[in-house]
Amino acid sequence: MFAPMKIALAQIQSFAGDTSYNISRHEQWISLAANHHCDLIVFPELSVTAYDTSRIHELAMPPDDPRLERFQELSDRNDMVICVGVPLRTTSGITISMIIFQSEEAPQIYHKKYLHADEIPFFLAGENEEVTLDRHPEIAPAICYETSVPEHLTTAVGAGAKFYLASVVKFADGVQRAFERLPGMAQTHRITVLMANAVGNADNGVSAGNSSVWTSDGRLAGQLDAVEEGLLVYDTQAGSTQKIVVNELAS
Repeated sequence: MFAPMKIALAQIQSFAGDTSYNISRHEQWISLAANHHCDLIVFPELSVTAYDTSRIHELAMPPDDPRLERFQELSDRNDMVICVGVPLRTTSGITISMIIFQSEEAPQIYHKKYLHADEIPFFLAGENEEVTLDRHPEIAPAICYETSVPEHLTTAVGAGAKFYLASVVKFADGVQRAFERLPGMAQTHRITVLMANAVGNADNGVSAGNSSVWTSDGRLAGQLDAVEEGLLVYDTQAGSTQKIVVNELAS
């Protein structure tokens, strides 16, 4: 039986070349989510370093980078699952990855398996032993372009997922395509779809926010705007959302 939980989508801006600042901002949003009794928080694609292919070899990190240890500390302290986006350096190349920190457990690493054509010159397609979260097997992660690949979702559904948790960096046209596609996917597969997008500059464009939740009947349960940082918190029991905006972070 699935235990009710609160899932926070963190819509933030990250800055390439200032990973220390990005991590400090992650910490602030994690603390705010903890104050609102969230059980899980997910950040946008490559949130720790920002999405910048021109600097990806400089920005890529090993899985055991000591700067990432702070997320494990926060997960332990708050008993919260924390999902952050990191370009991981491996012996074969750089992967677009989500590191999933779980309290009192080793992190789980999910690699983006399906790359957009524009990403292939820079990144290595990853493989995953598990397609759902270790701590919450009813939740399947996805990274941006993977939401456009039908096989990715059907594999998640086949593994028993009830929630499809997408960490993305999408510009305005990509957000529009997601709005046209994701509600139907939710309704067809009877799965709740959650999308955490970034805001601000990314690579050669501007991330268009609009982080959203669609329930398993295709209904839009909540959405942030296109420009402001904030949290969109989904209560799985009530089927409702709460918006937490940047002024609460400063208070």
